[in-house]
Amino acid sequence: MDYTLTSIERIVVESVSRGKNDLPKISLDTGLNLKVSHNVLQTLVIRSIISFGKDGYTLNPHCPVEVIRFLNSNEAIKVEALELIEAMLLKEHTPTKLKKVFLSDKDKKVLSALLKNVDDFIGSLPKAPKDASTKNFEVVYWGHDTYENTISEIIRS
Repeated sequence: MDYTLTSIERIVVESVSRGKNDLPKISLDTGLNLKVSHNVLQTLVIRSIISFGKDGYTLNPHCPVEVIRFLNSNEAIKVEALELIEAMLLKEHTPTKLKKVFLSDKDKKVLSALLKNVDDFIGSLPKAPKDASTKNFEVVYWGHDTYENTISEIIRS
């Protein structure tokens, strides 16, 4: 069985994991309409990732450990990241920039230091409050590589 999650499935799983247990709460928390939320929930129940019982929707306590490991694996996170980045690039008013620039060795060190500061800042942020809506989390990405390495990766994949 395929345990890869789309970004839409993942936001619903995250909402359920944060204690939202009924359809209206999940819909409000994710920003998805009721019909989409319901369809995604049903898919996740069929796939045994979440379960539905007297307490509403919950993460499936019987979900095999290897499935949970895969859902949180680098491979699964990369699939989600690609989908999210693509969506951000397609959106007209999202402040997303991509530049191909020449960097001297000194410039690379400066850029790496700045990105390390961003990484440290993101890593130091406090955990979201329990009542924060999942839909209001920010999607942030950063990084750099040579044009050659990037193109080589495209050719390999």
